[in-house]
Amino acid sequence: MVLIMRASSFQMPRNANEWLGHARKYEEKWSFPHCVGSVDGTHIRIKKPRDAGSFYFNYKGFHSIVLMCVAAADYQIIMADAGVNGRVSDGGVLNHTKFGQMLSDGVLQLPSPSHLPGTRNGDQVPYVFLGDEAFALTQNFMKPFGLSSGRLSVSKRVFNYRLSHARHVVENIFGIMKSRFGIIRSEIQLEPEKATLVTLACCYLHNFLAKRNPSYLQVQETSYTDVSMQESGPADLQPAVTQNTAQVAKDVRDQFRNYFVGAGGVSWQYDHI
Repeated sequence: MVLIMRASSFQMPRNANEWLGHARKYEEKWSFPHCVGSVDGTHIRIKKPRDAGSFYFNYKGFHSIVLMCVAAADYQIIMADAGVNGRVSDGGVLNHTKFGQMLSDGVLQLPSPSHLPGTRNGDQVPYVFLGDEAFALTQNFMKPFGLSSGRLSVSKRVFNYRLSHARHVVENIFGIMKSRFGIIRSEIQLEPEKATLVTLACCYLHNFLAKRNPSYLQVQETSYTDVSMQESGPADLQPAVTQNTAQVAKDVRDQFRNYFVGAGGVSWQYDHI
């Protein structure tokens, strides 16, 4: 049986107005309107559990539990879910979390679709979460354009950069936690249940320190993508196998793509593609 330990007291927004507050901050700080959170998961290394066989053995070649987080624009964790065994396919980890189930069931109370800033014509656009290639593209979950069709167009590369620019918040949270909490920087010498509690405790401490200690987030502007791939600490989720994606989700992504090279374009985006 897959172990799932949930931290229900994290400040997950409870209604559309609270989600809109998060969207405004992502637009102001990270130039991605209609974004209500960035999502990522990481493998937390643990010692091989007794009598577990390969149940916790992941694609990176070590035993782990998965920590999945949803991050606000100000580096606060608004949802943390830990304890899924590392062997679970990464495309399926999200479905094992309370957040993933609520998103799939449509019960997160997200705001109704609306026009993107500075536009009044065309279709209204849903509010979305941002993730990387490990996740599935849906109407409320955006991921980058892949390279399956060859070289990406300028507009697709701009979209990918703007998404990455906003999504790096959750990546940096993992890097900050790794740099601050030595216990998740190496193999946790505890059984999965206790390792899960320790991992969630680190998430609580992160939020507390991020609010109370100005120096805690001094490293926030550093990209920790390379750190999270090191064998000694947390590891990124495995990219998902490409699947057929509903046309409505592709249309939503195209709306953002066209917006970023139109009314929502900024000069600095072309320096990074």
